[in-house]
Formats: sequence, C-alpha cells, structure tokens
Amino acid sequence: MRDRSILDAAFAFCCVVLSGGAALAQSQSGGAALSQAQPASPPPAQPQPAGPPAPQPQPESPTPPAQSQPASPAPDQPAYSNLPQVTVIGTTPLPGTGIDIDKVPANVQTFNPSDLTREGTPSLINTFTNQAASVNTNGVMDEPYQPDILYRGFEASPVVGTPQGLAVYQNGVRVNEAFGDAVNWDLIPPIAIDRVDLLSSNPVYGLNALGGSVLVTMKNGFTYHGFENELAGGSFDQFSNSLQYGQQVGGIGAYIGGQYAQQGGWRQFSGDRVQQLYSDVGARGHGVSVDISFTGANNFLEGQGPSPVQELAVGRSLAFTSPQNNINDLEFVTLSASYQATNTLSFQSNLYRREFHQTVSNGNTTDFTACTTGNGLLCQPDGLTPLVSTTGGSIPDLSNGGTIPIGENDFETIHAITYGGSAQTTYTGGLFGRENNFVIGGSIDSSTIDFQTANEVGQVNPSLQVEASGFYVSTPESDSSLGFIPVPVGLRTISTYYGAYVTDTFNVTPAFAVTASGRYNFATLDLNDYEGPNLTGYHTYARFNPAIGGTYKILTGLTAYFGYSEGNRTPSPSELECANPALPCLLPSSLSADPNLKQVVSHTYEAGLRGKFTVPDVVPGRFGWNFGLFRTDLNND
Repeated sequence: MRDRSILDAAFAFCCVVLSGGAALAQSQSGGAALSQAQPASPPPAQPQPAGPPAPQPQPESPTPPAQSQPASPAPDQPAYSNLPQVTVIGTTPLPGTGIDIDKVPANVQTFNPSDLTREGTPSLINTFTNQAASVNTNGVMDEPYQPDILYRGFEASPVVGTPQGLAVYQNGVRVNEAFGDAVNWDLIPPIAIDRVDLLSSNPVYGLNALGGSVLVTMKNGFTYHGFENELAGGSFDQFSNSLQYGQQVGGIGAYIGGQYAQQGGWRQFSGDRVQQLYSDVGARGHGVSVDISFTGANNFLEGQGPSPVQELAVGRSLAFTSPQNNINDLEFVTLSASYQATNTLSFQSNLYRREFHQTVSNGNTTDFTACTTGNGLLCQPDGLTPLVSTTGGSIPDLSNGGTIPIGENDFETIHAITYGGSAQTTYTGGLFGRENNFVIGGSIDSSTIDFQTANEVGQVNPSLQVEASGFYVSTPESDSSLGFIPVPVGLRTISTYYGAYVTDTFNVTPAFAVTASGRYNFATLDLNDYEGPNLTGYHTYARFNPAIGGTYKILTGLTAYFGYSEGNRTPSPSELECANPALPCLLPSSLSADPNLKQVVSHTYEAGLRGKFTVPDVVPGRFGWNFGLFRTDLNND
C-alpha cells in the first residue's frame, strides 16, 4: 500500500461555431463516409404542466431573426434583446435538474452531438481524444472500440484489474461493470448520445469518482426529430451503417438509433464487428415525465497486444500469440420518471436491469513443459509434476520433447446481472431571501456475478496462434502452495452498493455562490468459491465523502472557482482475489487468494478561472476557455 499525489495544470481554449454547414469525413485508413439526413422541422411544443413552470436556467438559443420594420419611424429601442447564453449542468447522477455552469465550483466540459460528429461518424472516443482537456487515451488492448480513457491521470478502462478512478453514468445509471469496475466503451452507442458532461472530482457521483465523472445523456423522441442514415466504408475491409429516427406526437415521443460496424484491421487477426442499439419511448404531460429505454450490444473485438520489436522487424502487421478477442453482450433496460409537484419542488427516479456477458480468449506463451522424467507427458513448470486434465487424465507432451513450441489459451467468462434504482428530491425555492438549489437522494445497486476461467494447452503454429487441442488443465487450489496457478476458477460474487447524497448551492450574493455536498457510500462483497475455500470471503466498506466550494463571477463572461472534495473506491472482487503477494495471479484469467484490502480515498484541491467571449466581426460563434489547477492525494492506492 502506498500514497500517491497527482498535481496538474490544465488550460483549454475552444471555439464553437453556431452556424450550420456541411462536411465530408474521411476515415483514418483512407475510406470516405457518406451521410444522408432528412432535416426535421422544429420540435412541436411540449405539453405544459398544470401549474406555472418551475424557474430553471434557460438553455442557449440562437439570436431571433431580424424583423421587417414599418415605414413610419420606429421607437428608439430594439425590437428584441439578446439574452445571455447559459449552460446548465446537472448536480447529481439523475438527469432532470441543474444549475448555471458559473455556479459549479469545479472544472466542467460539455459535448453535444455536433461535437461527436465533428470528424464524421459519431464517436465518443474521438471526442475525448481530440476535444477534451486533461484527457489522454491508451491502447493497451490495441482495440479502437476499447481504449483506456485517462482524465487527470485517473482511468476508465475495459481491462479488469486496472484501478478505476472515474465513475461513468448513462441516463443516471452507473455503468462501471460490477466485476472490476471496468468501463466497456463499446457498449454505449455514440449515435444515440445527446450530451456528455465531463466533471472533475465530486463525491455525489459515488464510488470510483476519484478523479471525476462522465455523464452520458441519451436521445429521446423529444430531443431528436427526423431520420438520418449514414453508410461508410474504407480500406482494411471497413464498413459501417448507422441510423437514427425520432418522432414526437403530442405528449408521446419515440426514438431509435443503432450502428453496425466491421473492419478487418491492418494487423493480422485484428478484425472487429460491432452491433449497437438504443431505443426510448417516453411521455410528457401535467408535470410528469416517463421514459423507458433499452440499450443492447453484441460485439466481437479482436485487439492484438504489443509485439516484440524482433517480430515487428519482420513485418509490422504481425501479431504475437493469438487469439486475442473479447465478445461483449449487453441487455440494459431503464425506467426513468420525474414529477414537477410545484414551481420549486420536483422528484426524479429510475429503475433498471442490466445484464452483461463477456467471453475472453487469450492466447499466451506457457510455463508448462515436457516432464524431465521422459514419460511423454506435460508437467507443471517444475518439470516433475504431471499435468492433469479436467477429465482426470494425463496430458501428453504436445511439445514432442521441447521441439515444438507450445502455448496456452486462457479463457474467461463474466456473467453479471444488476438491479438497481435511484430517487431524489429537488427544491429550488429561496433560502433567507437568496436563490438556492437543494437536492437529496439515494441509490442502490445489487449485482450477482459468475466468473469462470479455463486453460487449454496447445501447439503454437507458424502464425503464432495457439491451436486448440481439447486438453484443459486442472490444477487444484491446494497446489497453489507449490507455486502453481489454480485453474479452473469458479467464483460467484454478490455485491451491493448503497449511497445517500445531498448537495446545496446557495447564492450568498448575485455574484458569489457556495456549494456544499456529501455522500455516504456503503458496499458489501460476498464471495463464494466453487472450486475450494481460497476465494471465499465477505467484505464491507463504508465512508462519508464531503465537498465544499465556491464560485465568484468577476465579470460577465469571467468566473473564478475553487473547491475541495473527497472520494473513495472500494476494492473490486478481482482485486481482492489477487492481493496476496505470496499467491500472485494472472489477471484476468486466474484468481488465487482472498485477503482484505483497504479502500482508496482521494483528497482533491481545485481552483481555476473560466470565461467566454465573442468576436462577431471576426468569426461567428463563441469562444470558451478554462484555466485550472488541481492536486489529488490518494491514500491506500
């Protein structure tokens, strides 16, 4: 265990052009994308609640068109006045409420559909990579749909075993996977994204929000109208087809969007097939909002890992030991509802069921070797202990006395079913004669995870593929004391996360706002080993994380902010089972022991300036900038 500190400064400067235009996108490998869209008419007026609407910050809107003037002299005053543009930021995981960005005491970045399509086909990964400040990407899996996203040094990665430091939400539901808190970016359809908010550390967003949070809001029939279809193709067998359709009829709205994409890859054995779908049906009326949405995915991803330089000298496209593939399947249903009770009181909630299934095939070199006794069998790395198959028999010497290279195919399956929900109350009434925004809420997430591994030994062919042999190794947990890795592994985990949070933003003066927040997290992990006693255990973690900060509007278009926050990350089941240094394991294929670990705690200090300005005589649109300093100290990292 050790402590870690991260200190960084970030400066972001961007220009947002509000005028329309057309663009021809070209893929990185030389393909062209052609899109055809049916523009939609302006959205029809939505039904209004019975009472007067609640006071909320107004969204950005374009300047009204110029009006024709009568022949007689007009009064000496403009017919219209330009209202200041206001960006509204959510203060909690559940969508539906928010405050002016100038009252948020932290760094905030927001991206809309035009940002996601700036380079052609919608891409959340490209948006993070090319437009977001303080964001870096790693390609550990060498898979374009499954990168590691690092924000301020904290990761949201699909690799099990990576310390996850970002919380990711889709429509108010936390989508960090139950086993390992990993984030599978390929399961979020980018064409159906309506908005993405990237926020710095805030305890309200729960577990893993050490460095920040990613909030993804999807489209619905009230936010998107019309039909769009895009076909794209390019070199290395690239092809994709994405479409979306949204329609509103009175108080009913419906939306569906999806994408099919495939590519052969420029390296050997690196093809991908991605199938994503998102749909939403909603109703609005009399202060009530209800939506039911479905997210589905079936993806086959072949991301080849790094190759030795000696092999690359022979051919840049060669792969080192394969297969290397992931199959990710998702079925995700969410029911969201809100109710505007009065002008200042509203309620938001959601319920969901999320089922995730992942199968991993990983071809590797192996430490198994021909037995030194010359009995024609394969042995454990000591050369003396014969391997035993899962059928109880011996495994013949596939290496033919060491003359044929052998490897192993490590297989892993994760099947997780999660049920959960959140509820909150929002009150925007004044306090002591000042503007105030108060939210209190809670959440529960319960997951049942089945994790299994298998190990098949096989010969390595000239293409460095580990061929199937049908011989699966069985090493009991009792042999771990001899330094042998137990396999197969069978583990069932029941994890339950409870959270209760509160946040309040109070306007001390019209220019100075103070925000105080806090969240209590309580987590239980119940581990049951199917193959022996080593992995069985029960763990509980609890912590209250506070935050406080303020903003001061120095000038119109210039705001200063400062804040302090704490966060925590509980050890995931995969970390608990690989934490014994005397019994190391190869993630994610093998697990070995079940010692207790401490939770990681973050302490973040942040301050900065942000602003916006226009130069209408030079360029259209609006310039926005942010300069921030932060320091994060981690305990038990």
